[in-house]
Amino acid sequence: MRGERFLKYAVAAVLLVALVVLVAGPVRGARDDLATVRDNTTIQVDVAREQLRVAEEQLATALEQLETARAQLAIADEQRDIALRQLEIAEKQYAVALEQRDIAKQTLEVAEQQLAVSQRLLVVAEETLEETREINAKTPDLSSEEPAE
Repeated sequence: MRGERFLKYAVAAVLLVALVVLVAGPVRGARDDLATVRDNTTIQVDVAREQLRVAEEQLATALEQLETARAQLAIADEQRDIALRQLEIAEKQYAVALEQRDIAKQTLEVAEQQLAVSQRLLVVAEETLEETREINAKTPDLSSEEPAE
């Protein structure tokens, strides 16, 4: 009996050790797994924080670019308005130039007509002068004679 009892205790001890090994082994592995998961999670959180920081920087840059684009648009609008005003002025100046050209043409026509009239008057005056000379040449000089009383 003693041998039987010893055998029972020995089997119980072996079973107990096997049970401890079965339970403790996986628990130790699970602890290692949990530590690895915790480390990986910490790394992932750090990566996520870095990604968030980069995203915030990108957002800030995008906002700056948006403000720059708005400012450029405002400048372009002002330049367009100035160009439109310059175009209006140029169109008015062009219309005035056309009117002045028409007036100059009319003035030239009148001047040409006046020149033609003046040339004709000159011809008439020259003819009249020539005729007057001929008449004077045929007429005796009465200025040296005394008037009759």
